[in-house]
Amino acid sequence: NSVFKINSLADVLDRQHNFADYHIQMDAFTGYNIYDTVVLKVYGALQGAGAESEIDVNTHNTVNIGQGVKLLNPIGNVEIGAHTRGYATADASVTIGAAIGVAGGVTDVDLNTNNTITIGDNVEIESFDSTKILAGRSADYLSGNLLSANALTNVYNYTAIPIDAAKRANAYASVVNNISIGSADTDSGINVSSVRDIILEANKGTLV
Repeated sequence: NSVFKINSLADVLDRQHNFADYHIQMDAFTGYNIYDTVVLKVYGALQGAGAESEIDVNTHNTVNIGQGVKLLNPIGNVEIGAHTRGYATADASVTIGAAIGVAGGVTDVDLNTNNTITIGDNVEIESFDSTKILAGRSADYLSGNLLSANALTNVYNYTAIPIDAAKRANAYASVVNNISIGSADTDSGINVSSVRDIILEANKGTLV
């Protein structure tokens, strides 16, 4: 999980005037690469096999800009992003050699990510270039959500009397992207402006 927070009434002003790097950039990001494998081999007259692999990942990336904050960049961009890039593979392999055998397997992969950007009341965000508020993308707009979930089950039942059981392989991936600006009141006093573009985006990304 990652959290980027600016407390209430803070002022963030780019006074450096370094044209090589002129962004005010805030990014909440989580990345992971998981591989889990289970191998089971059994031999004999009567065998009841098994093997199970499970991966469960929940990530939360949050950018929270409190009430009365001022983000002002007189020469460049103001960029805010939150996203996840994750890869997970669960692999269960079962080999049985017996007169009578009960097979196995079972792999489950469950990936969930929540990207949230919250902007409080009376916040002022102003840029000379572009203002970007991106849930599901990096602040620089170059990288988006990517969740890759793979569940593999390989069962080899070399028996005279095979009894099937399990052999399950499930992979799930879900993404929630949310941008919340101000309270439910109509007069929240928020000002978001730029000389060029204002980009508000909740991006699903890629689920594999």
